[in-house]
Amino acid sequence: MNNMLNRVLAGGYLLENIIDNYLEVFKDRGDKEDLSNAKKRAKRNLLSAIVGCSGSEKCWRNHLRDSLLLSGELMEELYRGLVNGFHSFDSIISLSLVLRSLGLVGSGGGLLRNIFEVGLNIDWVLGLPYYPGSSIKGAVRATAEEFLKEETVKRIFGREGEEGSISSLVFYDSYPIGCEGNGSHPCLIITGGVVTPHYYSNGETVEAESDATPTPIQHIVIAPGTVFRVIVGVRCPTYRAENGKTSIDTGAMKEVISRILGEDHARVCDTSPNDKNTRCPCIQEYTTALAVLITTTLSKGFAARSAKGYNILDLYTGEITRDVKSLALYIPSPTRQDSRPKESHSTKPYRDHRMHKDRKRRHPAGPDKNYSSRGRKRR
Repeated sequence: MNNMLNRVLAGGYLLENIIDNYLEVFKDRGDKEDLSNAKKRAKRNLLSAIVGCSGSEKCWRNHLRDSLLLSGELMEELYRGLVNGFHSFDSIISLSLVLRSLGLVGSGGGLLRNIFEVGLNIDWVLGLPYYPGSSIKGAVRATAEEFLKEETVKRIFGREGEEGSISSLVFYDSYPIGCEGNGSHPCLIITGGVVTPHYYSNGETVEAESDATPTPIQHIVIAPGTVFRVIVGVRCPTYRAENGKTSIDTGAMKEVISRILGEDHARVCDTSPNDKNTRCPCIQEYTTALAVLITTTLSKGFAARSAKGYNILDLYTGEITRDVKSLALYIPSPTRQDSRPKESHSTKPYRDHRMHKDRKRRHPAGPDKNYSSRGRKRR
């Protein structure tokens, strides 16, 4: 790790790429070039530099491997520190999750928000995108509210107000540690994306269909196949009894376990712990249930544009690669089947029309006027 810290990581090169490919455009802009055209040209240059740069030492993508290695070590050090008791947690959840879709978080205020109109949370030192722990916690809490009692949710995730209490779960920021190693996706980490607003113009909603003006907006997103590590510190939920003492809320734990794992697993909470050092009689089952809750929530999508299929994360236990590619160098080798264009609703009518036309040409009776394109004789 010390050798990496002595080097400039991808974040520093990314900042240099932004300066060279965006700010320099305005510096060298001639008197004849319109400002709006200069902005468009600067955006194209910057987007190309971010997702497709290669070869040059200054290309930030060439240094993402070091950032991924350091990120993996930092996440592992965090996990070991929590396990060794540097924080008073009863249990620790550690999950490796792979992004199955495009990823986007921090769209309203992340990196490059003022340039592309859509931002992305990126660590300025590592040059890596990350999911804030607060975003993951909010999504998990929203799922828990669908099937748990309101009071149970508040005791687990915390409550506001005069009788407020802190959460018994601590979600740490989730950083990428590499890419899926089975070759299903190129290891890109960050790639290009586009959003096309139709009914929003000049800060106002467009009411009439005739006034709709589709305007594609290019920006950067997290690439599919990126593997993230999610770490959560777990404390047993507590409540304050009438005598003022704080006690373990076994009832809340039983509800979580029974609703997720089943009634049979929840019965463990009624037994006395064999280990006198264990505060919670069913901490293992409770931790397992929370892990299932987290993975289920993230597999449905969360954060920005989740309704459009973004940010879908699945549990991953396979190999991890850190051989980061560039879009400028990555050229997929399509198979014979993949090289054919996929049929869509827009191409199917044309295919049917062409098939009928060929069928008419091949009909035994020949292209006689007494036969239709389907080969049946007209009456």
